[in-house]
Amino acid sequence: MILVTGVGGYIGSNLVKTLKEDYIGIDKEQEITRVNKDLVGPLDGIIHLAAISRVGQCEANPVEALRTNVAGTGAVLELAVRKKCWVIFASSYEAGTKRNIYGLSKSFGEELCNYYAHKFNLKIIVIRLGDVVGKDNHPTKAIPKIATYLKYNKDVTISNPKQMFHLVHVDTITATLEEIVESLRDLYKSKSKVTINE
Repeated sequence: MILVTGVGGYIGSNLVKTLKEDYIGIDKEQEITRVNKDLVGPLDGIIHLAAISRVGQCEANPVEALRTNVAGTGAVLELAVRKKCWVIFASSYEAGTKRNIYGLSKSFGEELCNYYAHKFNLKIIVIRLGDVVGKDNHPTKAIPKIATYLKYNKDVTISNPKQMFHLVHVDTITATLEEIVESLRDLYKSKSKVTINE
């Protein structure tokens, strides 16, 4: 059984459509605390996708972004310690730039993963994602916004001509996550079914 955080987000909602493993999906950060307390039985692993991922939203609410993206990751790692399971942490290329709160929060998340991996001997895989594109992407993201402007013959203003996009299709991400899960499953023996006490 796998726990997937962030199933209400773009990547998470696409992943659970194709995930071959049995999973428990959670979306809200508060649910991590409940699951950490109420999860009964073994857990094979956690795919941690939950985050405030829009740079503008993180800049407007830095305390909330750090609480969700850093403390939420800490809660996931604590669950992994308790369940002795692997973790896949979705980070961002922004972690390497640290030029905004989102990047800082992902950098802190990577540092937490490194700490927990060494202190508790956890198997943690960090993947740095680029700008996610694909069908039904959020309309305020740069590429869908530009496409909409072009579709309706509106002018596209590029305020920073040096801005780079690190594009990756959501299907590529979900396929890669599936491959990683399959590799991890081959490394570890299957465990019995997980339930959550209500």
